[in-house]
Amino acid sequence: MICNSITHQGLVRASNEDSCLVDGWVRTATMFRAQTVEVPGFPLVVAVADGLGGHACGEVASGIALAWLATRTAGHETLTEINLIQILQSIHSDLVELAGKSSQFRGMGTTIAGLVLQLDEAIAFNVGDSRVYRREGDFLQLLSIDDRMPGNLGFGEGAEGPISNLLLQCLGAQRDSVPPTPHVKTLPLGAADTFLLCTDGVSDVVSLDDMESCVRDPAGQCVGALVGAVLAAGAPDNFSIVEVRVSGGGGTKTLPE
Repeated sequence: MICNSITHQGLVRASNEDSCLVDGWVRTATMFRAQTVEVPGFPLVVAVADGLGGHACGEVASGIALAWLATRTAGHETLTEINLIQILQSIHSDLVELAGKSSQFRGMGTTIAGLVLQLDEAIAFNVGDSRVYRREGDFLQLLSIDDRMPGNLGFGEGAEGPISNLLLQCLGAQRDSVPPTPHVKTLPLGAADTFLLCTDGVSDVVSLDDMESCVRDPAGQCVGALVGAVLAAGAPDNFSIVEVRVSGGGGTKTLPE
């Protein structure tokens, strides 16, 4: 499997509150070119996270959430939807608890969207408005569900008027004790599947048609083409992208004892 990833502060924001995760490696600082990693086998966990803009320590929330996700999924030969829901809700609870210990962290929160790839299946998950797509020929199928106020879900989804970024749920950043309800979806994994993850810094400024054009990039540089499209649109927000290309069976990784 080949993973191409990047996280970037964009052209307007002073700092990067996004993060990305590829097979245990978490990146929070701006990357100026995509990182390519070859993963020898399953399971594989990848994700993107978008710390809430304007909230305390958004970059801390996104980085910690992905680090905890990597730690809490490590060592599992297989994960189920129930496992993932429990892990995501535990991350939420721990972010809320951490925020309650210091005014520095008060209100911090993050979106998250990711994939668990294991042998013959993929599990897509998200909380918030970061997205997971699967390539279907020349097109992209949206697997995640945006947790935004109804009526405006971004480009290519029937949106009209200004894009709303008011979230219905996220990890952390909540005063009550009600945990979020993660969106989780299991689907068969094909031997040549391609998946695309991104934060709303991509999907809010690049139309679905243009995203699909990037996926069809003749040089096979989907992430580079997407970065170019975001920058050409002014990159008003932080953005993160992870592309995963499955090739062949892959086998099972040796897990730590």
